[in-house]
Amino acid sequence: MFGSEANGWPVMCRSGVAADQLRRINVDGTGDEILTVGHPGREQQEQICEFGQKRFTSDGCLLFFLSPAWVTSAALHGFDFKRHNVKYVAPANNVTVLNFCKGQHRDQLILQQHRYFMAGGSYDWFWLYDRTGAAQIGPFRDENAESSIVEDAQRVLCEH
Repeated sequence: MFGSEANGWPVMCRSGVAADQLRRINVDGTGDEILTVGHPGREQQEQICEFGQKRFTSDGCLLFFLSPAWVTSAALHGFDFKRHNVKYVAPANNVTVLNFCKGQHRDQLILQQHRYFMAGGSYDWFWLYDRTGAAQIGPFRDENAESSIVEDAQRVLCEH
C-alpha cells in the first residue's frame, strides 16, 4: 500500500527542513520553484508528504497526488496552479486522471478506494468521479480486472 511502513501504520509527514517538497522546474533546469512543502496535519487527510502518483489534468492547471493518511487508504490532494494552493480531494489508493479522453469524461478521475460491506468485510474497487473529486459518478470496475485502468477507460469511457 502507498505510504505505509512495515508496521502497517501510516507515515507521519514531517515539517521544517526534513519536509518533502513539491517542486516545478523547466526541462532545461531553470525556473526551480517550490510549489508546496510537506507538513503534518491535525487530521490524517490534512497531512502532506511523499507526493505519490502525480497526475496532471489535460490543461495542466491541476496536479493530483497521493499522501499517506489512514491505515487502509492514502489521501488524494490536488494542487491548483491558478490559485497556487493544495486541497484535499478524497481517500484513494490509486488515481487515474482521464486526461487522454475527449468529450464528457475528459479529466474525470478514477479512484481506487477501500470500502466496507454493510454485513462485514471490505473491498477495493475503482470509482469514477468528476474532475474535482467531489461527485462520485459510479463504480468503474472491481479490483480483479485483468486489463489496465487506462485500457479499460479508453475502451469504455473515451471517445475515439
